[in-house]
Order: sequence, then C-alpha cells, then structure tokens
Amino acid sequence: MASVMYVREVDGPYDLVVSYADPLDMDLYQATKALEHAAAVAAEGGVITIVAKCPGGFGSREFETYAKMGGEELEELVEERRFRSLVPALVALVMKEICERHEVYLLTQAELQGVEGLKIIRRLPDTFRAGGRALIIRRAGSTAPAPRSGSS
Repeated sequence: MASVMYVREVDGPYDLVVSYADPLDMDLYQATKALEHAAAVAAEGGVITIVAKCPGGFGSREFETYAKMGGEELEELVEERRFRSLVPALVALVMKEICERHEVYLLTQAELQGVEGLKIIRRLPDTFRAGGRALIIRRAGSTAPAPRSGSS
C-alpha cells in the first residue's frame, strides 16, 4: 500500500515547514511536489521553504512562461483553455495559489528569477523566525506529510 510507504502522519499545522525536494529537485517543475506536500501541513500564512538544487532551471520554457505569469492571468488562461499543455499550466497555478496563502521561499543556487510570490534565497537562516512550530521534511519529493487524526 502506497500510503504506508510515502505518507507520514504529523501533528500539524506548522508555522514553518522546511521541505527538502530531493529526489525531485532537478528543476522547479519537479520541486513543486515538495511545495504541495509542505503546504498540506503549513499553517495559513505560515512560512514554507523548499530546498532544491534545480540544475535544470524551470524544467521547460512552457513551465517558465506559466510560472512567471500573474496568478489571475494564469487562472484566466486555464479557464479559457488557452494553454499549450494542461499539466504545466495547472502545476504553475497550484504553485501560485500556495504562494498566495503562505510566505514561500526557494533555497537554491539556480537562477530562477521572476516567479510571482516565490522568494529565492541562498541560505536557510533567512526564513527562520523566533517562536512557532516547525517541521522539516526530508525527501519531500516522495514523502507526503498528513495531519494526524485529531490534529488541528
């Protein structure tokens, strides 16, 4: 059963979630999986930091185009079905929706400028704040945290 292998119950929500995207950190497109996993247990308005190498940059020109669009513009494009490929457009849209609900950082050495709502940082301490609850997710590309029954 996949849930036994990949899902880990946690006592969320957390004020800070640090999510290591490996093994899915070849590019930002892959690293969005770690972002989605972190968002599932982050408190509303909380801080999410994705750690991803991203040597392949955005992953594709198409995803880069969508990732750099404003949220409303991308949502309109998807609603009107004016995209070349649906999956990259939806992945970018989910990323933007998460960035609207949380303070999102990407710790990387890659040049990935221009993504609305995603702040590129070069060292981890930039995201830490005093106080609050924190969670670190290792191998977040393939580990999905889920709120423990009874957690709020």
